[in-house]
Amino acid sequence: DSILNLLGNGIRIIVNFLSLLVATRGLGTSDFGLVNLIVIYTTFLNYFLTFGFDNSLVYYIAQFNSQKKFHLKKDIFKLSIFLTGGVGLLFILASCIIAYFVLDGTSNKNTLLVTVLVIFQCYFWSLGGIFSALLRGNKNFGPSILREQFVFPVAQLLLFIVFIRFYNFGSVGYALGYFLASFLSFIFVAYVVFKKRHVF
Repeated sequence: DSILNLLGNGIRIIVNFLSLLVATRGLGTSDFGLVNLIVIYTTFLNYFLTFGFDNSLVYYIAQFNSQKKFHLKKDIFKLSIFLTGGVGLLFILASCIIAYFVLDGTSNKNTLLVTVLVIFQCYFWSLGGIFSALLRGNKNFGPSILREQFVFPVAQLLLFIVFIRFYNFGSVGYALGYFLASFLSFIFVAYVVFKKRHVF
């Protein structure tokens, strides 16, 4: 897993650099600034939506495995999914409603759509973080490394090329690529978790 992590870091750095080139060349200063401002303001959602389970779940899963308390492992995973998936979704919907009222009447007509897409990107990234924590707690680091350092950045780059360069969607294309990359990385890690049923 160390070699995979090292390779993944190298790939992620190169792919993120290429994504930045595609985004800056395709968006222009106005749209690029708008998207990055929205991303900065919504990044805090990732921390709130996981309720700390993306880090603490690793510890508790490993602890319950060593104590052979597998029912507690399943219970804490269910709790984390309930909080991030259920309560987190309510928080996301409230954030979208607040964004609607705050951004109503802005000069850029795409600002609200970009904001909503980035907010939902945070939701799927957080859910993926919970599933990754379950895998890491079971000492299965490979899929988490692939999700964070390969699947997400490569999907993001490819989607930026499609939506920004080919379809010229501007800031909406950036947000759509960002959202879909998080969604695909969530699908990847959720598939791995459900395929490896022994993690429960």
